Amino acid sequence: MGWEPQTIHAVQQASILMLCTLGSTPIGLLRLDDRFDLLAAQQLVPPLTRLVGTLIALWLDAPLMGYLLAWLCGEALNGLSLLALGLWQAHKKQILRRLDWSLPDFLFGDRRVLKFCFVSNLNSSLPLAITLSPLIVGAVATPSAVALFRAGYEFSTPFRELALIFTQSVYPELAHLSAQGRWRKFQKLLWKLGRVLQGIGFILLIAILLGGKGLLYYAMGEEFTAAYGTLVLLIIGGILMMGNYLLEPALFAMEMPHISLRNNATAILLFYLPLLVVLAYYYGALGAGMATLIANGVGFSLNLFCTWREVQRRSTPTPEYLTR
Repeated sequence: MGWEPQTIHAVQQASILMLCTLGSTPIGLLRLDDRFDLLAAQQLVPPLTRLVGTLIALWLDAPLMGYLLAWLCGEALNGLSLLALGLWQAHKKQILRRLDWSLPDFLFGDRRVLKFCFVSNLNSSLPLAITLSPLIVGAVATPSAVALFRAGYEFSTPFRELALIFTQSVYPELAHLSAQGRWRKFQKLLWKLGRVLQGIGFILLIAILLGGKGLLYYAMGEEFTAAYGTLVLLIIGGILMMGNYLLEPALFAMEMPHISLRNNATAILLFYLPLLVVLAYYYGALGAGMATLIANGVGFSLNLFCTWREVQRRSTPTPEYLTR
């Protein structure tokens, strides 16, 4: 990627934050106890920490390591705060005191629980392959293409954060409706939230189309305005991703996480990664944006079709002669 040795050394030092990225368990505990108020407040920790750290680094005219330190503190506090909240909730509910630490009991327990845990964790780990994108773009294109792709990617992250908030809040309600068999209301809720998400996405897309170049110019410099096309593609792909993040909890609520895993694996492994190599080689950062858009479109289409078909099947009354 053409990095200088001191830059590589600084990034290696910052990689210690991988020790603070295991937040799935405390998030799950807080969701089970309906503490979405704590989750919502906790999500403000990393961006506020990065903001304060960046302002301090800017005021002190710090080198690159100062900005990396601000980013490191934000991500570290994110993981540590989640861990603290999870432990506090577990202590409050006396979960750890009642927990059976016997491995045989765990392995030979309810196979459906084990299967659900395995599939859901594997499904949530699939997007980690997307983190390889800068390395792939750098390998098949140029360092400047990596910088342009990364610039567009950073400005498209609000879609991911917004979709995450909706995912955390909608799953318990969908699971509750699924358990009661209220499929008409299940379908209406999905449709209503989908329109809200797509409406917000459309507004952000219009804003980027009108002011995207100016945003890149004032935030990163004139040389990064070339990332405008990539940014637009990533924003459109982000709108599709927002819809996909709404459909995934619907499939989980219907006890079909394997369908979501299959669809996401198809989109990422069979479409995104191969297309990223080919399109980035020929079109650079713009090609990487095209690969992202196509893969997100495939994943959204597959999850939409499977969710719609299953909801229609469950909401349609079974003829009486078939139940005899």
